Amino acid sequence: MEVITVPILPLRMLQSHIVRDQKSIIVDTGNPGSVPKILDAMEKHKIAIEDVSLILITHSHLDHSGSAAELQKVLNVPIAMHGFEKEYVENGTRLPLTPKDWFGKLFKKTPLIKKNVERFKVNIILKGDEDLKQYGVDARVVFTPGHTPGSVSVMLGNGEMVAGDVVSGGILLGGILNNDVPTWPIFHDDTINSIKSLKQIINLSPTKVHVGHGGPVYVPSIKKFIDHQS
Repeated sequence: MEVITVPILPLRMLQSHIVRDQKSIIVDTGNPGSVPKILDAMEKHKIAIEDVSLILITHSHLDHSGSAAELQKVLNVPIAMHGFEKEYVENGTRLPLTPKDWFGKLFKKTPLIKKNVERFKVNIILKGDEDLKQYGVDARVVFTPGHTPGSVSVMLGNGEMVAGDVVSGGILLGGILNNDVPTWPIFHDDTINSIKSLKQIINLSPTKVHVGHGGPVYVPSIKKFIDHQS
């Protein structure tokens, strides 16, 4: 089993991930127009289209679900996502964004934020604790709300985790510098639930936490980050 990082923006500002085991799953799809980057990564790592069994979206924000509809047309596999955010992607609307800091407030004014996600149907509604072995991957879904109401992470059998935007690493949007230093994403709904989700991640003891912006981050630094929030 391995986790392949797919750069969507430079300097680790945004990435999706491919989890390769007996089969492969795509975790998050990046902004609209990111499909060629995902397909290039698959080709580079010799992953055929027929080797992919699932697209899993950690949450409905545009930078994670923006290419799901297009990618599904290419791969012809189901899309899995938590039911709490299903209506947004199926209606082509946006989950309200809550800026965490000055950069989030500034970024919210950019044209990208005003775009809607191309509609797609959620074929598999997640709640948390789903076993992904039926998709050829030794992994389990973990419900990790806080960044958004329906955020999920994926705990892998090799001890690593793919955690979407439960936490970020780096500065500003994420990435750029200090990628392994945890920080809150620039949009962030519920700090209390986010801290609970991070404590849940700590209890799972992942050896490495892959995130959507910056990273990877590690449990000792996540513990320090939580301590500084109180």
